[in-house]
Amino acid sequence: MGINLATTIVEESSVKVQRIVLWTDSLIHRHWLTQPSRRYKDYVAHRIVDFQEKVESLEQNDINVNIRYVPTEINVADIGTRGASPPCLDHDSSWQLGPALLRDPENEWPRGPTEQVCETPQN
Repeated sequence: MGINLATTIVEESSVKVQRIVLWTDSLIHRHWLTQPSRRYKDYVAHRIVDFQEKVESLEQNDINVNIRYVPTEINVADIGTRGASPPCLDHDSSWQLGPALLRDPENEWPRGPTEQVCETPQN
């Protein structure tokens, strides 16, 4: 889980982290993380509790944690599971450089259905 890596980096680094953005292409998993763990069977419940405890610990240290949605079709983390050829993993590929969306302003990042911005109609 990304939360484990983020927690380790914060604990082992001397750099002051103020914000962590975690990405998922699963709206189901994203929803689970916001729910009480008792609603789920043991395996899922334990993962939810572990995640929520780590987020709480980070937030107690004034680190803002955001969980964002990335559509599956642009999720570079999945390239390795799609039968990518070696050129797709080259030094200048999105696999190595990360998704192009991270170089865009944050207000242009993909939004999940629960992240839609409500715009007021103008008259």
